[in-house]
Amino acid sequence: MRDRREALQFAGIILAGTAARPAQFGCFGLHEWAMVYRQDKFELRHEYLQLRLGVERTDKVVEENRIRCSHFDAFRFYTPDAVPLNSLVPSRETQRTMEQPGCLHANMDLYKWAYKLSPLLPSELVMDCFELSWRIRAMDMQASPMT
Repeated sequence: MRDRREALQFAGIILAGTAARPAQFGCFGLHEWAMVYRQDKFELRHEYLQLRLGVERTDKVVEENRIRCSHFDAFRFYTPDAVPLNSLVPSRETQRTMEQPGCLHANMDLYKWAYKLSPLLPSELVMDCFELSWRIRAMDMQASPMT
């Protein structure tokens, strides 16, 4: 446990803070759309996948909606033009104060934390976190702009 002290402390801070905050449910999967916003200009991500609505209409969805992503590991994949459209500026440093329980990615991270804390946690809990993460990821992709 001495070797993993920092990881245990960080996980405790993140998880306790996330659980203590009110959930925000206004994302609607728009973080995935911001990752391909003006992708024809940047060609950074998923350029090999078809967009459900095409480039112009996908960009319009991003422009016409309020994007409020609080999760750094989603936000860091935004195209450069999408970054200023997010009403929040999550970073690795602000992760401790911005994670919130309504975020799909924060909930998928429960598996990451459970796995990192193994074998201190029961394997059933680690497996429950994995199954939850799997289901959330499927829903996340169903809400994405990619076909």
